[in-house]
Amino acid sequence: MGFIGFIFKKTFLTILGLVIFFALLGILNLLKFIIKNEIFLGVVNFLNANIVLILIIIVIFFIADIFWAMMFPFKLPAPIISAVASIFVVTFLYRLFILIGGFIGLNVENIPYVLVLIFYHLVFWITLLSGYAYIFSKRPKKPKKVEKRLKRIEKKLDEMKVEKEQKVKKQEKKEKEIKKEKEKRKEKPVKKIEEKKKAEKKKSKDKISKVKKLKSKKK
Repeated sequence: MGFIGFIFKKTFLTILGLVIFFALLGILNLLKFIIKNEIFLGVVNFLNANIVLILIIIVIFFIADIFWAMMFPFKLPAPIISAVASIFVVTFLYRLFILIGGFIGLNVENIPYVLVLIFYHLVFWITLLSGYAYIFSKRPKKPKKVEKRLKRIEKKLDEMKVEKEQKVKKQEKKEKEIKKEKEKRKEKPVKKIEEKKKAEKKKSKDKISKVKKLKSKKK
């Protein structure tokens, strides 16, 4: 299943979860008219009051999951989004503790605001740093398949280089041979001309010597 398939699956499951949640919440709101228990009514009213917060948490975590599913480095925003979502989760849990404290007679609201603020910061930074630690610890190295492919490509490139060098050497040899042949062809007519000149000189010398002999005989 690819990334697009994951998005479709995640979207379908998120929508299905929201439908089930709203259906159950609707049933609980109908049961309010039948069940008059204080705890039950308090839980239903709590869910009704925090429905926007719950939707925000679901949407932010949905976006975070999409980024987590991406390849490095596109998943780098995921820890930030998860850290923001964690703040809303802490807010929801704080309100839930106030509700539970009301049921058991514990006044959670008296907790100093500074402690609550420190807890918010701790959760945010722990989520953020642990997210980036996870990303960089799982940072994909070169897979074995990719390494093998790269080695094959390098071998092919080396072979291609060797072939090119061999072709270049062959071409250089051919060019040298062609040059030599051309030089030989140029030298041949020159030699023939020289040989002809030499032959003509010999003939002229022979003629002159014959003429001299004839003159000497006549005398």
